[in-house]
Parts: sequence; structure tokens; C-alpha cells
Amino acid sequence: MNSPSSPRPVLLIVDDDENLLRAMRRTTERAGYQVFAVTTAEEGLECLDGHDVDVALIDHNLPRMSGVELISRARQDHPATDYVLFTAVGDADLGFRALRSGADGFLTKPVEHHNLLAQLHRGVQAKRLRAENADLRQAGGEQSPADRLLLGSSRAMVRLKNEIRSFAATNEHILILGESGVGKELCAKALNAESGRRGKFVVRNCGALTASLANLELFGADPGAYSGMADPTRPKLGAFETAQDGMVFLDEIGDLPLEMQVNLLRTLENRTFTRAGGVTELPFRGRVIAATHRNLEEMVAEGTFRKDLFHRFQLTLRMPPLREHREDVELLTWQFLSQISRDHNRAIESVTPEAMACLRNYDWRENNVRELRNALVQAVIRAPGTTIGIAHLPDKVREGGASGPPDPTWPPSPGPRPGPTPPPAPPAGGLHLPAELLAMDHATAKDEAITAFETWYLTHMLDKADWNITHAAELAGVKRPNFYRLMKRYGIGTDDA
Repeated sequence: MNSPSSPRPVLLIVDDDENLLRAMRRTTERAGYQVFAVTTAEEGLECLDGHDVDVALIDHNLPRMSGVELISRARQDHPATDYVLFTAVGDADLGFRALRSGADGFLTKPVEHHNLLAQLHRGVQAKRLRAENADLRQAGGEQSPADRLLLGSSRAMVRLKNEIRSFAATNEHILILGESGVGKELCAKALNAESGRRGKFVVRNCGALTASLANLELFGADPGAYSGMADPTRPKLGAFETAQDGMVFLDEIGDLPLEMQVNLLRTLENRTFTRAGGVTELPFRGRVIAATHRNLEEMVAEGTFRKDLFHRFQLTLRMPPLREHREDVELLTWQFLSQISRDHNRAIESVTPEAMACLRNYDWRENNVRELRNALVQAVIRAPGTTIGIAHLPDKVREGGASGPPDPTWPPSPGPRPGPTPPPAPPAGGLHLPAELLAMDHATAKDEAITAFETWYLTHMLDKADWNITHAAELAGVKRPNFYRLMKRYGIGTDDA
């Protein structure tokens, strides 16, 4: 970790283009970073050896050693540092290979200001988390199962994880309440892992069980108890017998048939059960965790859930819906994007501030965290490049999340801003010209600015037309073939909408 006398995050930039290096240094120092800028891989390794670097931005095309090779070597001695690879425009495939080879992220040149700061902010947070985990391991401890399984640092999630650790130390049966998609099974797994029980963690979904099937799945059957047994000479083991000293997780217990609730109540009270077709009572030394999205108190009043069974669960955990801890949306988004990018052979580099604000503003009432992940899957598939914009989100998320303006604090500043105050940012949705233009000669800078304008203008016309190329061309006053050629020239997705 950085010392108290140097609270600013430490950034290393390795690029043999000295003009770009100077421009990047100015940009990142104004954003609050302590910056080391070098032109060779060897100098980069020396800097990593001599400083506690949070994030290293490394160009791929370095003399004598590629950026991917540099990252591979550096990670052996400095595993906590976050490594981001620079690639040329059109090299997204290289960026994806770099992610598979050990890079934590990648950026394509020219880099837009908000993309750069977002990637750096993510990298600083990731490095600090790795360093904290390493400190815990050196002290003889390690990250708790609850922290590992349940992402989130909001007050609501911290309170939940503290309750999980407290409840795990008891032998009481536990009821988990929460809306669909909040992560009730992950909560149950965290309880099991925190408890240190040696038995198995066995899951049964009560919503998929009829009364007869529930009896077999939960309590098993004696040899020959019913026709069609796989081996009539051996018993079928149910969940309670399989778990032994472990935990049985009964998901959607509110859907358990009423006649089966009597048998479950008896097992919880006596800690014994009987297989179907048997007479011998077998011991159950494990623990039951149940979960539901239903209001069990209302079901008790309606007579569809037994009151005595409801009261057998003396400890209750409530999983907060995502709208109650919106501050965790960004962390969840990046975690999901990392997984989804690998699954779909894509390399997502950034999320625009407008899109991230939309994700935070949306209510996620249908399926909470699961709904967020599904929305990001659609966004990754829709995005033609490496950036997810607001136009790539599902319609209902885009419309429902547009109620508030983009958060002006995103991405958060990593530390104090030394030196002169930078010029105000352009309005949301405006044209962002890369700061590196100031380090180029006039002709080159003009070409780059035109490219930035054309890309921005075409993309916004497509956004307004919901990515219907014919409609977008009409809005721009350009013939469709010419509009299509411009899209191809600037690498904008060319699938007809």
C-alpha cells in the first residue's frame, strides 16, 4: 500500500512515443496520480522494483520486448499491480489475447479522457484489494468467505456480511428473505463456508418438487420402496442423509407442498427423519437454510404455510435488493463484464459515464443482480467495439435509468488534484477530444480530431435512430451508401438494424 506521506495512487506509463508519453503524463497528473513515465521495458521493470506501483499502462509495441512479455515478467515479482495494455486502433483481438495472458485491462489508442480515468480507477481499486488480501494471508488470515462470495462494500452489504458471520457460528436453522435475483443461494453458500462445517452443502429447489417427489428428494427411500429404483437393493439417499453434518439449502421454501411441510417440521424439531418405505428414524446432525422471495407471514395468514414451521426458523437474514445499494453497481458491473467478455470472446475496455449512470439509476425490480448481469450480456453483444454506451443497453434499462443525469463524480477522483485546475468537461454526450492532440503537429492533430468528430457524429446519429442505418443516414442528410462507407472507414459496427 502507498505510505501515508504519499496518498496519491502511483501510475507507471511505458511507451516509446515520447510525445504521447508527455501528454499522458500531464493528463494523469492533473487527475491526481503520481506518475513515472519511461520509454523502455527495462526501465519499466526497474521502476516496478523501486516503487509501489498501483497501475502500469504499457504499450504493446516496445523495442526489444513486447508489452505482453513485459506484463508476464512483471507480474511474477509484482502480482498486486494492475496491468493495462495499450494497443493500436483495430487491435481489439490483441487486447483480448492480452487479457487471457495476464493483463487486467487494455486500452486502444487514441485514448479518450473518460475511458482512461475509468480504467485507472478500476485498476487502483483492484490493486488495493489484492494488497489487502496479501496482507491478510501474511498475517495468517485470509479474505472471509462472505467477502469472497458476496461482492459489495456498501453499508447494506457490510451489515449483511457481518450478520452472516455471526449467524454462521450458531447451530440454528436460518431463513433468508429477498426478492428474486438478489443472490440468496450465494448467501447460503457464504453461511456454509463461514460455519466451517465438514459435511456437504446440498441444494433442493422446493418450487420444482411435487409432494411425492419432495419426500424422495428430501428424505430418500428404503431399498425396494418404489418401482423403478435404479438399484432396488440399495437405499436412495435424500438431501438430509447426503448432507450428513453439513447444510441443506431449501430454495423457495414458500413453494413446498403443504403436506410436506409437516414432515420438514418434524425433522427440524426432532433432528431425525425416516426414509420413504422405512420405519427407522435416522439422525440429522446438519443444519437447514431456507430461502424465499414470498411473504411467509401473509402465507401463514392465508393458511398456505404452516405457522409452526415458520417459527422454527429463529434467525432471519434479509438480502437487500440492488436498488438499496446502488453504490455497488459499478463493482458488480466490472466483475460481470470480466466474466461475460471471456464467455463471448470479447474485450470490453470501458463503460461511458452516461451508461454507468443509467445502470445505477435503474431500479432492477424484476431480477436484481441477475437482471443486471443479463442486461450486460445484451450490451456486450450489441456493442460493436470495446466501449459500452447507453445505446447498447436494453431499451427498458435505458429508458428506466434515464430519470437522473449522469453522475459528475464518475469516475471518482483518485486523490488530490495538484497544479492548475483543468478546463471544465464537455456536457454529457458531447464530443471528447483526446488530450494527446496537444502533443501532435497541426496536420496530425487535425486528422485525429476529424476522426474523433466523425466517430462521435456517426455514433450519435445511430443512437438517435436506434441503430437503423437507413434512418440514421436520413437524420444526417447523407445517402445511405455514403453513410455506410463512413461507418466502415471509422470501424463502427456495420450490421444492418
